[in-house]
Amino acid sequence: MQHMTPTQAYKALGIVRDVPSDELADVEDEKDGASLCALSEWKQVADETQRVRLINDAPNTNRKFNLQADNDSIEWARLTWNPITGCFHDCDYCYAADFAARWTNVYPNGFEPTIIPERLYAPANSKQKDLSKLKEVDRTGWKNVFVCSMADLFGKWVPEAWINAVLNVIRENPQWNYLMLTKFPIRMSQFEYPDNVWLGTTVDSQSMVARAEKAFQQLRDSKFSGITWLSCEPLLEPLTFERLDLFDWLVIGGRSKTTGAEVLYPDHEWIEDLKSQAGQYNLPVYEKTNLRFRQREYPKAIHTTKPKQKSTLEAQIIEPTKADQEGQLLMGGLLKERVVQDGEAESR
Repeated sequence: MQHMTPTQAYKALGIVRDVPSDELADVEDEKDGASLCALSEWKQVADETQRVRLINDAPNTNRKFNLQADNDSIEWARLTWNPITGCFHDCDYCYAADFAARWTNVYPNGFEPTIIPERLYAPANSKQKDLSKLKEVDRTGWKNVFVCSMADLFGKWVPEAWINAVLNVIRENPQWNYLMLTKFPIRMSQFEYPDNVWLGTTVDSQSMVARAEKAFQQLRDSKFSGITWLSCEPLLEPLTFERLDLFDWLVIGGRSKTTGAEVLYPDHEWIEDLKSQAGQYNLPVYEKTNLRFRQREYPKAIHTTKPKQKSTLEAQIIEPTKADQEGQLLMGGLLKERVVQDGEAESR
């Protein structure tokens, strides 16, 4: 097939863009010729064959994963992959929407759901680090790829063809672990996954609990044996679960400042109650840096063909975060290390 510029491709498929062609060319120069297809444009293409061409005929321009910022808030996933961006949730605490609004040269469609087909080559184009000399947590972090950190892959507005395009690439590239997080767990449970996928859902309020438990029961019934995880970030109110045994990992966080929301530190009682519920199932708990104190535990990222066993802990740390002004450690039996100001670990 003769290579066409994205603008030529859209014209050939009969897509009318809202952006003038000269402005679009500037955007494409910024993106090294990357072809973008917003959801509104996708809907203009009625013929299924043409839709397939939009995804499958994109050139391999050597796109690779992005590196996460080097911090200890998400050291368990050092890489991100965003073949799809944008979301219609309109959460007031969404950092991704702020990011898209700021970097308009990278996100010319704003936060409208958009597929970037050239990025589908990233798993095959990206080379893994030498993991042999790294600590276990770092080995996991450099193998873990956060999928669609700038989108909700399973949003009800996302075309099934987009989801399947991503999942097909995942199946073809088993050398990575792929982390997914959604607020539509029921839809997520309707697809099939290899075991190197970590499936997660966000629950920030009690109204979302039953839906999450129903979806992850469906996933277990489907014989999915990969990692399942629960993100309670931001924790906006006390939560009570009945089926935390369906999950392998619990992440708890506060609300960071965005253009639509102020900083919120969840009540200490909410956090401790949630951790107590997790403790009944030996469920590893990871607390984010936007809490006053943090405990860091990780799921055992080992997949076998045997029946799934309860995850074991790779690390257990409780430490004061930068948000804490008093610097007092929580009391408890999980304390193994304290991170001191000079950056060295003081054993306990």
